[in-house]
Amino acid sequence: TVMIVYPLIALLSLLALITWHNPVATLISSFLIGLSTAGIFQIALTVMTEFFRKNKGTTTSLVNIAASLSFILMPLATGGMSKSLGITSVFILDIAIAVVSILLAVFVAYRYKKVFY
Repeated sequence: TVMIVYPLIALLSLLALITWHNPVATLISSFLIGLSTAGIFQIALTVMTEFFRKNKGTTTSLVNIAASLSFILMPLATGGMSKSLGITSVFILDIAIAVVSILLAVFVAYRYKKVFY
């Protein structure tokens, strides 16, 4: 449930950040984005190790590799996007990532209930 709610909070905060152009809305939206993305990595790692109990080490490694690649590649991609397309394109990419995250979390929740209950 948290894996669905956190990206939803991030999505709504990003939409608010793009639509409301005032300092208070920016401050609140930025705080909510940071809050909602802070624990999602640990939750994803926990869920993945529950699905693949026999290969916890491999699962942990793959999740960490994916996270490390995103830490390297996303700033490169968004930096290029902001130079060529403007900063709004970066926020649109973030919104798309949040939507995909919600859809994937719904799928994982469905599979989790089917496998473990």
